[in-house]
Parts: sequence; structure tokens; C-alpha cells
Amino acid sequence: MDNHLAAIWCWSQSINFKKKYSLLHIDAHDDLSKTYSHEAYEYLKKNKIKVQDIPIENLTSLKLKLSDGRICQLFVWDNYINVFNLTNPGLLKDVVFSTSEFEKKISSRLKIKRIENFYLQDNLLEILQQSEHKWIVNLDIDYFFTENNGQTYQYLTDTFIYNITNQLKIALQENMIEVLTIAISPECCGNWETALRVINLVSHHLGTKFNYQ
Repeated sequence: MDNHLAAIWCWSQSINFKKKYSLLHIDAHDDLSKTYSHEAYEYLKKNKIKVQDIPIENLTSLKLKLSDGRICQLFVWDNYINVFNLTNPGLLKDVVFSTSEFEKKISSRLKIKRIENFYLQDNLLEILQQSEHKWIVNLDIDYFFTENNGQTYQYLTDTFIYNITNQLKIALQENMIEVLTIAISPECCGNWETALRVINLVSHHLGTKFNYQ
């Protein structure tokens, strides 16, 4: 996907809601702002909408009317994790975040363990092995990019990307990961060209068959 709006739809198609899971979020951003998470949760509850039961197109087109009369998209890039947690309390157990930026103004009931990218590079597989639950892994490739003086560029090397994705590939082969979602986020990678280069690199290392042009 080119953003995270449908990430929880993908999760919901793969998991067993009677089980517990762990979450690994690898992203430039926390995706945990206060952006009407509770309003979105109440809307889903009131209208008896279950993410796993609706087409993906319906999920990304859901609209929410706020108290001030504004109409907005129900799921946005920074509220989907909170909404998933609110609608499925207790489902997420071990929650690990490796983010390039630490957002101070976050709102979440999740107990999050934070790790630096250099630690993730060497220990991703070990982190996954430490949980008794299978993992939901949420990767946004803008994690490999940064912005400085108005310029966005890849600051984590192709070798770093290989080290990360190779460990994810092993974890997938060993059935430690229940579902892996990958966001491209070209607006945070400089442009589509750089974003597509990296997503093709990631998919190649994972051994997947899709290819973006």
C-alpha cells in the first residue's frame, strides 16, 4: 500500500481474534497521534462495523462527522493503531516500536518498548523470538529515510535494509510472523522514484514476487 490506511484491514484478514499477538512497528513515525481515535472507535461500535467483514475499499472510504461539523476520513495514517487497539482490547501483548522520530504528543494505551535502529539491525530476529505470541509486523519504508533542510534522502544504507529484511524473511519462514504489512509512503521518501527503488529492494530480499514500476 502507499500509506497505512488499510493496514488494520490486512491484519484483520490474517489473525485469529481469539488469540493474542505481538506488534512490531518499524516506521519513521509513531502513528499514534490523538487524531479522533476515540471518535472513530465509537463510530465503528455504534454502527456495528467490523474491519474484518468489509471490503478494503469500504474501509478506506469511511467518513466521520466530528463535533464541530467537519467531515473527515475515519482512518488516517496516524490513528489506525489506536483504533485497532481500542476495538480489540487485550489482543496486542508485546508491543515494540523502532521509529526514526519520537513524537511527544502521542495518545495510546499501549505499553511500548522502544528500540533504536542500530539495535534492530542486529537483533530483530532475537526480538521476535522472545515473544510467546506470533507477530504482526508493520513496516513503513520511510523508516530508511530522513529529512534535513528541506531535502529528503535515504540515510540507512542498502546493507542495513538487507539486514532488516533478511531477518524478517527468516522469521516468516519459521512462522513467527502472522502478517507483515509494508507501506511505501512516497511523500516521506522524497518521491515515487526513490520509494519504488527501496520497495523493490525490500521485496527482492523478502523473496516476494511483486514488482512495482
